Amino acid sequence: MKKEILINLELDETQTPTAMSWNTSDATEGDMPCKAMQLCVWDPKEKSSLRVDLWTKDFYKEEMDLFILQNIMTMADSYERATHKKELADILRTMGKEFGNKAGITYT
Repeated sequence: MKKEILINLELDETQTPTAMSWNTSDATEGDMPCKAMQLCVWDPKEKSSLRVDLWTKDFYKEEMDLFILQNIMTMADSYERATHKKELADILRTMGKEFGNKAGITYT
């Protein structure tokens, strides 16, 4: 079975996103709007991560702080689930908490 993730962008004259949405080939609810996204894929041939980071003009700095914090914390969870290396995952969590403290965000 083939599934697709679709990303839709509206760009201004400088190629900056003004609106974004995403959808999947089997979704029933239609496009889901978003203000930021990070897409990271692993290239096995080059043994490197390839990334696309996008955010809209109206994505505020406070939202970016929370977005990055949540990504750090969920990255730690994903890493622990995949590797069962809790000690290393906890290093990411500690880093996330320090980031949140500096940004004025309490993450539970």
